[in-house]
Amino acid sequence: MEARAKKKRDNSYRLMDPDDETELLTVQFYDRSSIINPCLDSSVRFVVKLVDEVVKMYAEAQVDMDVWQFGGNEAKNILLGGGYSAYDLPKELPFSKSPA
Repeated sequence: MEARAKKKRDNSYRLMDPDDETELLTVQFYDRSSIINPCLDSSVRFVVKLVDEVVKMYAEAQVDMDVWQFGGNEAKNILLGGGYSAYDLPKELPFSKSPA
């Protein structure tokens, strides 16, 4: 969605706040570009659109969708501790610098 925002100047489904300078590392060693910033209205709009489209696909296939597992348990900054304090990087809470 970042490429779309930059190329088409379309922020309607943007998942990252371009003004957020938070330094973080997820448990899979990804930076903040790998997680959805929940502070943005565009992130909510993206999730609603995603779920709506999947629900439509299930309905078209005439298959029940009783459960939705979105995940979302990885927005943790391991730089805050838990055995990873050896990294010499700023230690900040996820999205702590997001002005959204």
